[in-house]
Amino acid sequence: EQVPPDDRIQAVAYSEHNRLLCAGTAKGYILFWRQCSVQAGETAAEDWQPLLHATTKLGMPIDDLKWAAGHGLLAAQTEMTCSILIEHELQRKLRDGCALVQLSNKHLGFANMLRKRDERGACEPDLELPTVREFWAGTSSCALNEIVSSVPIKGCDCNATKIIMWSGRKAEVHEIDLESGTHSLLSSFETAASNIVISSDKPNESAYLYMAVEGKIEVANLQGNVTRSLPLGEMEGNPLLLDMHS
Repeated sequence: EQVPPDDRIQAVAYSEHNRLLCAGTAKGYILFWRQCSVQAGETAAEDWQPLLHATTKLGMPIDDLKWAAGHGLLAAQTEMTCSILIEHELQRKLRDGCALVQLSNKHLGFANMLRKRDERGACEPDLELPTVREFWAGTSSCALNEIVSSVPIKGCDCNATKIIMWSGRKAEVHEIDLESGTHSLLSSFETAASNIVISSDKPNESAYLYMAVEGKIEVANLQGNVTRSLPLGEMEGNPLLLDMHS
């Protein structure tokens, strides 16, 4: 969200643990910068990276800001309230030609990373394109097509035509078109899964979701209907992370 040019800073706080500087403004905005270079002595402006998508608006003048020691928690005090902001690790994924970036708590961006084909239909020989290397380096200039979720995003996955995102209580599946950048909500359903992966698109086969739930992995269709479960024994423990290749 764009901060008004006539706004002014009223409070600042720095987290040495996370190397994050935040500033609260008279119009209720909280802005963040990450310290990229850690050197003794004074720092220059280029040592600080603005985290534009982390900008938060509380709607009331920010009187004071305080970081919790050793934790990603920030207290923001206004005249009427005290809000606790929780630091959230943003997700990033590249799979099946879809580059997926989490921009904020409920905000995702995706971009087309499909390998180009020549007139014979053959893919480019370079398995890791310059655009892919730039994406992982964080220097990509590809335009992102943005999706706003109705749930706080704790994780996400994608294939060439679908994006799945989840909060730990609810999941959403969005249908996407990498060429045009269009997208639409396909389904939304309740699930306690801590991690979800979606299968790749295959001719004449429906995509499935694999969901890590306590003590088992559930296999479901794109509407969230569970078709079978893969139980894990007590010695194997609970599934925490899932990954899928092809």
